[in-house]
Amino acid sequence: MANDPLEQVAELAQQREVALASREILSVLNSDRPLSAILDYLAFSASRLLDANAVTVHFLNAETQLLTVQSSRGLRDETLAHSTSVLGQAAAGQAVEEGRPVVISDVNAHRKMMPPLRRPEAAWWDTLSKHYQAVLAVPMTNAQEIVGALTVYYIQPRIFEQDEVSKAIAFCDQAALAIENARLREKSREDAV
Repeated sequence: MANDPLEQVAELAQQREVALASREILSVLNSDRPLSAILDYLAFSASRLLDANAVTVHFLNAETQLLTVQSSRGLRDETLAHSTSVLGQAAAGQAVEEGRPVVISDVNAHRKMMPPLRRPEAAWWDTLSKHYQAVLAVPMTNAQEIVGALTVYYIQPRIFEQDEVSKAIAFCDQAALAIENARLREKSREDAV
């Protein structure tokens, strides 16, 4: 914990915010809502908790190695059209392949340092840079298995503090549990029919 009283107050406020978000996620996790409603709720909550301009929730298809958007909030249609990712490409694909958060504080500066890209990935970066200037992508992991990624977008470049990244990781851990529970509920309903 910080030594400065103002830093301590800020740290406690952040811990409270994360605890409240976790409590809300747990209530959704224990609800009987369908998976689509849970995903929409997670996108909304991530946007609010991480103060993001836009959010996507991607699922990983293990067979095709593609990440597809299952829910989004605030994302422009043009950007959404280019949001399916191959493992290792775009921010979500990198986060899932590497198993760690991908932080891009300035999209334009990052893009200039990258080697030439193939068409699908180049289109994603070009479209992204028109509307958003910072991105944080975090893998969603459940029992050591990566099930997808949460990507948050910001209109302005920004430096991501470690506490913001930690908050996103904690959120994704809870989100992965909520998704897995909803999938299991839906599977048990299908099996019962």
